[in-house]
Amino acid sequence: MQDITDNDRASPLPELGALENHLGVAEQSLTRAVKPPPAVFLSYASGDTAAASRICASLRAAGIEVWFDQSELRGGDAWDAAIRRQIKQCALFMAVVSASAHARVEGYFRLEWKLAVDRSHFMAPDQRFILPVLIDSTPQTDERIPERFRETQWLSAPAGETTAAFIQRVLDLLSPQPVGTVSAEPAPAVRFGPPPVARLRARIDSLIGRELELNEVAELVRTHRAVTVLGPGGIGKTQCVLELARRISGEFADGVWFFDLVPMRKGAEWLQALGSVLAIPAADANELLTRVVSVLHGRRMLIVLDNCDRIAAEVGAIVIELLRGADTVKVLATSQAPLNFIGERVMRMPPLALPDAALADQQSLERIAATPAVEMLLTRIRSHQPAFQLTEANAASVSEICHRLDGMPLALELAAARFALLTPHQVLQRLEQRFRFLEQYGCSPEQQLLRWFSVFVQGWSVESAVDMAASLGHDPDAALEMLASLVNKSLVAVIPAMSAPRYRLLESVRSYACDALRSTDEETRAHEAHVAVVVKMCATADAAMLAGHAREQCEHLMHEHGNVAAALDYALDKKGDHAPALRIVGSLMLYVQMRSTFAEALKWCERALAGTEAVETRERGRALLCLGGATLHSATVGGGVLLDAARIAALTGDKWGDGYANGFYAMWLCNWGRSHLAGEPTALVERIAEELDDPILRGRAGLARGWIHLAGQNYASALTALRAVRDLGADLHQRHFIDMYIGISLFALGEYPAAAAQWLAALRGAAALFNARGIAGTCEGCGYISERAGKLQDAVRFLACAQKVRERTASPLFKFWVAHHDATEAALRAKLDPPEFEALWSTSRSMREEDIFNEVSERLQDFSAMGQWAN
Repeated sequence: MQDITDNDRASPLPELGALENHLGVAEQSLTRAVKPPPAVFLSYASGDTAAASRICASLRAAGIEVWFDQSELRGGDAWDAAIRRQIKQCALFMAVVSASAHARVEGYFRLEWKLAVDRSHFMAPDQRFILPVLIDSTPQTDERIPERFRETQWLSAPAGETTAAFIQRVLDLLSPQPVGTVSAEPAPAVRFGPPPVARLRARIDSLIGRELELNEVAELVRTHRAVTVLGPGGIGKTQCVLELARRISGEFADGVWFFDLVPMRKGAEWLQALGSVLAIPAADANELLTRVVSVLHGRRMLIVLDNCDRIAAEVGAIVIELLRGADTVKVLATSQAPLNFIGERVMRMPPLALPDAALADQQSLERIAATPAVEMLLTRIRSHQPAFQLTEANAASVSEICHRLDGMPLALELAAARFALLTPHQVLQRLEQRFRFLEQYGCSPEQQLLRWFSVFVQGWSVESAVDMAASLGHDPDAALEMLASLVNKSLVAVIPAMSAPRYRLLESVRSYACDALRSTDEETRAHEAHVAVVVKMCATADAAMLAGHAREQCEHLMHEHGNVAAALDYALDKKGDHAPALRIVGSLMLYVQMRSTFAEALKWCERALAGTEAVETRERGRALLCLGGATLHSATVGGGVLLDAARIAALTGDKWGDGYANGFYAMWLCNWGRSHLAGEPTALVERIAEELDDPILRGRAGLARGWIHLAGQNYASALTALRAVRDLGADLHQRHFIDMYIGISLFALGEYPAAAAQWLAALRGAAALFNARGIAGTCEGCGYISERAGKLQDAVRFLACAQKVRERTASPLFKFWVAHHDATEAALRAKLDPPEFEALWSTSRSMREEDIFNEVSERLQDFSAMGQWAN
């Protein structure tokens, strides 16, 4: 259904009057009562009408019934009632997702999405009802997309163009499917682009009065490769750059990547952050830069670096090397000082344009109101006083306020809040200095909480706000009232989302609040409270993951890396206290596994564990477990760490930790040629899983048992063990892992179509978790099947691409997988001329990974639909 709002109501035919509309409903009930409900309801924003029409036409051409408002609604129809009825009755709700839909904060299609989500809550968990269809490069984890949408598998139809696989998938969803089978639905398209932690911030408010500056910066970005926007704090650099980046994002096929440098103390930390989001393991600066450049070479992407101020020169030295090696990458930065490298173009952000003071009382009110500084002030005033109007009586005071504040956006934001209590003349009288407002706002507890909020890095959740306020003795209701008051005064900004919102301080407000905190005797208490908040947040997330809310918590924690790092820094560097650091990293074990953030996890774990060898607490055992899981590939580290984790867990009565550590240890033994020793720890996991009735531990035990059989080449037994635990627990990474090894078992048994379907399921899981290692495994599996099917060139390309990913991410194949890999590569070398093989291998390593990944998805789909063929 297209987007219908009060100002954008576009029916397929002109609307009729109320009486005619009522009669139209009666006629509809008579003429259409015998028509069965359509199978598919097509929902879309008005900007996507053309794409939706193409999707509808292709579905109908395949014999699929579609309810599409352009052809179903007639003049006189009660369209709202008709839409609600069809959503209640349809067999499949198809939602078109796009940048156009994302841009609409309000729209009737969002009500349609909500109605579909509400209906889905009454359905069985395996009932297939919601089907999002992506028509452009909008991220599938975008915060404006409902959580229910993000829990299901998507289809891709660029610009509304569908494929045979798309149509077949819809037909499959509309037909019954035996419970417990793995459908061969296509995996979502894999694109090279920023993960959630490196995406642009969502728009909070419209940008006012900066069109000239936006055009100037846009021209600089289009004609140069590195642009830095300079200006003092509070002048609006960040908001201008973010708005420009949103507007020109379509010009960068490989995405806009955003990094806030506020929490970083050295330029090398930004390089490490860039390497982390590219799934490149930690290394020294020169080696890491070389690897980053190799990944970004040929990429059309824009890197936005915000708040470079304190480390501008160090960041500049990295940027110039990056630009030299990756010749299509561009960088847009904000700073109070230039980054100082050859090729940098600088644009100095001016204050907002001011009204002409000399002619103020002679100008029309319309001209004064249209002046950028006045326009912004009036807009912000009306968020506190909706009825406020610029009049002949107050125009002079309003203009003078803008002049006295030099057109500085932040100062105008702060001044606007005073209009809730004072007249324009009274505000002007009290306007002595820009940040005087911070000292005068609200009561003392509110001022104190604002100062304490300054210790958060890159925002906080409402739960964290309540916990921080509790450290000051405030109950949750009081905390929420103060938070709302600070938001209303434009001191705290809301980061909008479809799920729970986050909050942050504007950087200039944060800088001022930090200075104010340092001037009191509260700084130590505030930082200690922040550490306690992070400890609780991580423990709560861990418990929620175990309770089945893995995806939700995983996305939440992706936005908390800055707070985790800041809490660890304070606990370890300032206080020398390892206890909270151990609690933090120990609670992140499941998150680390799901996100495969091994490089960052290693750094966190090693810092927290350093010097704690004599400590034998539950928290240290869990921290060792986190470290052991991240070093499973290591012959020298993983085993000893996991044994120590299991020992401490048993000593402290942590049965779950004991079971999980032993499960990991059994897998480590299998990988390093000691599967004959893995039976005992696996049996222990099985006993603990039964005692605790824990599905995640049952899944871990089944995975370990499957590995034992795989190591012994007993593939039928491996298949039985793995299939029995595939759907247990909420550990998405573990489920993806199990899919991978069911696939290799099926392949070894010669069941190639079934193996392809299973690896396709694994590819879906890997893409959902942004797990490049998992996607590489499916490339290898598809290469093995391609070789057996005689598609030799495809097989070489898939294996070459997978090897490139494994080298980049430092994740070699597990040992018992290697035999299948070596056999396939040997067969390819025997069947192809050496020069042809080497040329294919070399060429494939230079191809874009996402292109290979998407081809693998299509090939696995094709293979899964083929009849069985002989070895």
